[in-house]
Amino acid sequence: MGKKPMAKKKLYEVKDYYPEWDIQDISSDMNEMASRGFEVLSIMSIDFHNEVSRYSSSFPGLNDGDQVSSSGTMRVIFVK
Repeated sequence: MGKKPMAKKKLYEVKDYYPEWDIQDISSDMNEMASRGFEVLSIMSIDFHNEVSRYSSSFPGLNDGDQVSSSGTMRVIFVK
């Protein structure tokens, strides 16, 4: 009977990039993870929030002064 090859052990790291993260900071952080040998396994949106602030108006839809905001957290699972 031959020996079974040993299973490779994988190292996982999960990072949450909150709305406060700047796109440049996310890019730098992900590049740093890549330099440590990690690859992106999965990306998902979690804790997503949308908000519409609308002034009272007889006109339908969004009008001047109305606001729409959207924010969320991006979860990235890295593997090495």
